[in-house]
Amino acid sequence: MHNLNATNMKKIIPILILIVGSTITIIFIFFRPDFSPEEVEEEVSTLKIDDRIRKKIDGLSGKDKDYYYKTKSYIEAFYHEQGKDGTSEEDIALHELDLEYLKVLNKETEKIVGICFYEDDILKSEVDDFYLQYGSESNEIRKAKSWFDTKLKIERLPYKVKQLLREKFNEKKYNNLTNKINTLQRSDHYIKINQKKCNILIKIIKDANTQLDDFSQVRIRYDNFKETYQKYQMDWELNGEVSSYLADNFKDYYWYNNQVVLLDRKLELGKKIRNLTSEIDSEIDSERLDDETLQKNRDELKELENELEEVLAKLDPTLK
Repeated sequence: MHNLNATNMKKIIPILILIVGSTITIIFIFFRPDFSPEEVEEEVSTLKIDDRIRKKIDGLSGKDKDYYYKTKSYIEAFYHEQGKDGTSEEDIALHELDLEYLKVLNKETEKIVGICFYEDDILKSEVDDFYLQYGSESNEIRKAKSWFDTKLKIERLPYKVKQLLREKFNEKKYNNLTNKINTLQRSDHYIKINQKKCNILIKIIKDANTQLDDFSQVRIRYDNFKETYQKYQMDWELNGEVSSYLADNFKDYYWYNNQVVLLDRKLELGKKIRNLTSEIDSEIDSERLDDETLQKNRDELKELENELEEVLAKLDPTLK
């Protein structure tokens, strides 16, 4: 009997432990104190940061970057002397220092805006690095990075305009780019850049607008070109070329200029083919052409006709 009771107790004890453990877990889940992460972090910071460290961090406001690095070294040395390298106390102190330093970075960024971002590479690199770490946490670093983002958007405009001008006019793409430029010009950042007379960036915007305004008229000019060609087609075919004064109208627009070049080549090939065909027919009729020369001329004629076929495949159908 005693052995039976002992056996039963061995089975019951684990069950009792499981029940008690589950009960404690449920009580903790439903009745634990309701602290927000922010409150916990604030309390930990207050408890962990030594008054001497806090004073150093608070003193960063209004100081320059050198003060930040000196303070960072001071904090690391402070915790090293206490044998607390890499502890949560040190991490919290350095984190607080970084957040305060982001204000300095934003002020430094606003300063170089006034001198048109002169010698900004080091500062930009620093802002980018801190943004990766604190972009979701600090409005100061977001503001600092937004200045460099605006600058980069302006500097990329010449490339975007150049790419657009290489294509056949596309109203959707054109409106998309002009709207982006208009939005950029209305931004608080650009207004300040304009006020500070940052001529390099202002000129980029001005040039982009001028080029896009001119590009918006390219369709009309191209339609006029086609009408002129259709009107004087026989004269152009006889001369074997496009009038040079018209060809120059599209030199800045790759797709349109390429159409003019293709048309010019079509006219040139057409004239060569007609002349060579006439020469072959004439020599055959006069029986003065030997077989070898005749075959050579026919081969050349075939090459010209093949090239013409390739040109026509790329040419705007309205110019064929």
